[in-house]
Amino acid sequence: MRKWFGTDGVRGVANETLTPEFALALAQACAVVLRKPEQTRPKVLIGKDTRRSGDMLEAAIGAGFASMGFDVELLGVVPTPAVAWLVRHSEAAAGVMISASHNPAPDNGIKFFSATGEKLPDAVELHIEEVLTNPGLIQSQRGTGTEVGRMVPGTHGALEPYLKALCETAAADLSGMRVVIDTAHGAMYQLAPEVLRRLGVQVTVLNDQPDGMNINAGCGSTDLEPLQKVIQSGQYDLGLAFDGDGDRCLAVAPDGQDIDGDQMMYLCARYLPLFQDTPAVVATVMSNLGFEQALAARKVRLLRTQVGDRYVLETLKDQQLPLGGEQSGHIIFAPYQVTGDGLL
Repeated sequence: MRKWFGTDGVRGVANETLTPEFALALAQACAVVLRKPEQTRPKVLIGKDTRRSGDMLEAAIGAGFASMGFDVELLGVVPTPAVAWLVRHSEAAAGVMISASHNPAPDNGIKFFSATGEKLPDAVELHIEEVLTNPGLIQSQRGTGTEVGRMVPGTHGALEPYLKALCETAAADLSGMRVVIDTAHGAMYQLAPEVLRRLGVQVTVLNDQPDGMNINAGCGSTDLEPLQKVIQSGQYDLGLAFDGDGDRCLAVAPDGQDIDGDQMMYLCARYLPLFQDTPAVVATVMSNLGFEQALAARKVRLLRTQVGDRYVLETLKDQQLPLGGEQSGHIIFAPYQVTGDGLL
């Protein structure tokens, strides 16, 4: 039974339960577990959302990994899926995202990614917790002098490969499409408008002025009302709302009707015959029965997992399926990404 890890990393009130001292020790324990014997100077990528406490935790986590001989690249404010993608498409040994997703600003969280860009399995998280309670083991693996890692800011353009991959995946000219997006004062506030504009979309952006404390505050995927009010002006073809770390997305139709994750997966399922002969979708126990019945009417099976997009991914991989997600808007397109990616 895990003590600190939940369905999506470790979360708590910043500087109360989620202190810099705890974050440093957690990073050290993670370094012990994820480091392979043949690695002499492994690399870890660290991203964060726009919460005020992100800087504090970034410093602590970076110091924890550096003390264990990891070189640390600080990506700054980036969405969770960008961290996962960059780790997967680089030689990094691990990735970390500092975010409490859709939670309010006083909360924060720490998500770890393996070298493949995937969230850690339950067994690995449990191992990290065991190491965390064994400071002697951590102390025995700390280096000194030249064995200590370095912390460096991410290079200019570090995100460009991810942005380019998103545009290439879309493979569409959306010129003239009018879209209003709500970035929740969160990690998508710069990237989402950039990618959509590259695709030719006429973008209007709401809630893109983060101040460290306004993330998810009456906006984004947890509160669609501001977006619904704007889109009902009749000037837009679609509305999109992200959560604080950008791994989920909900949509709003031109008439103001919300479109949740189940409905988006149903729409995407129309294209499953392009990927597989016997179409199937993976969702969690939270998905609506009507969704399952609508899929069945199209001869598409629905496989259910426990709550958490990493459990959806596990089933996608086991069954070699391309599409899955959660009603909350975490959608995984397995041929392209290994985690929920709102922008994808």
